[in-house]
Amino acid sequence: MIDINKYNQYQQTINQTIAVSGIGLHSGEETKIKLVPAEPNHGIKFIRTDKKDNNVIEAIWSNVSETVLSTTISNNHGVKVSTIEHLMSALSGLHID
Repeated sequence: MIDINKYNQYQQTINQTIAVSGIGLHSGEETKIKLVPAEPNHGIKFIRTDKKDNNVIEAIWSNVSETVLSTTISNNHGVKVSTIEHLMSALSGLHID
């Protein structure tokens, strides 16, 4: 969940695209993530680029589908993204919404 800063009425995003790659914690496979600045009122969304259809998952509490050993969010089509809790915590701490 994003903490709302009652003293700052403006939304915040990142300044530029950030790309990171590494080995997936649970999968052991090569993993890449790209953080892209968003337009106002966009919210945080995960986009699975390995899927062609129905690949967008909104990072909202109602999309949390599992919390055993990590946090998983999924959309209505069963597309999932796991182990998002540390990234979401960092974004919340920086008031990036």
